[in-house]
Amino acid sequence: MILYESNGITVRKLEIKDQKHLVSWLNDPLVLTYYEGRDRPHDLEMIKENFYTNDEEEKRCLIEYNHKPIGYIQFYLIDEETSKKFGYYDLNETIYGTDQFIGETKYWNQEIAKQLMKSMIG
Repeated sequence: MILYESNGITVRKLEIKDQKHLVSWLNDPLVLTYYEGRDRPHDLEMIKENFYTNDEEEKRCLIEYNHKPIGYIQFYLIDEETSKKFGYYDLNETIYGTDQFIGETKYWNQEIAKQLMKSMIG
């Protein structure tokens, strides 16, 4: 299920077939340097446990660029306590947290993540 498309970026719901991409990305030492840590490579069981549990609170998605899978993004509603912890005191606002990474390193430094975040909040 596609959540949105903008400037060649597609964000769609994570599917079972995407496990192979996550395993590949989360075994790349360069990616792990910035996401989870170099000493935490993920095997298929870890991928299933961390990305495919039935958590209604988190929206887990695959990022595609020009129809090629290149990364992962998840977003979730921030509760009142966490909002205050980070200095957001206007409780009339809806605030989301997000985690993301570009797993295909050849797409790094092309401002794709910047475009992604602008399109997510814009």
